[in-house]
Amino acid sequence: MAHKHAVRQALHPQLCELWTHEPLRHKAGTWLDSAPDPSLPEAGVALREVAGHSFAVLVQARLKLVAELDILLLRPEDPGAIVQRADIDNRLKTLFDALRRPCTAQEIPTEWTPRAEDRPFTACSTTIG
Repeated sequence: MAHKHAVRQALHPQLCELWTHEPLRHKAGTWLDSAPDPSLPEAGVALREVAGHSFAVLVQARLKLVAELDILLLRPEDPGAIVQRADIDNRLKTLFDALRRPCTAQEIPTEWTPRAEDRPFTACSTTIG
């Protein structure tokens, strides 16, 4: 759990940067509003609450927001060693789990408190797959 959250924390600044570019920039004020205006049907739609923490979810089917990943694994090993000595499936699963929003309080370290600039905390998706 802690290592997945560490990956989330490392990716958070990059995902925040995405919200400052089109096509998200013009919708960020509405979609990330934690106190949405009920007259705006799309207000707050990117926010999800988990264990008292707000997560801004970037990829959502209902908003027709998708993402593409290009993954390059660099390891300080001889070529081919990752296939012979490491479990590449579990490494990718850990990455995918870290990219999605936590679903339960158990997936968030109990000692973690987001900084003011981490609110809302960004996640790539509610699900990966």
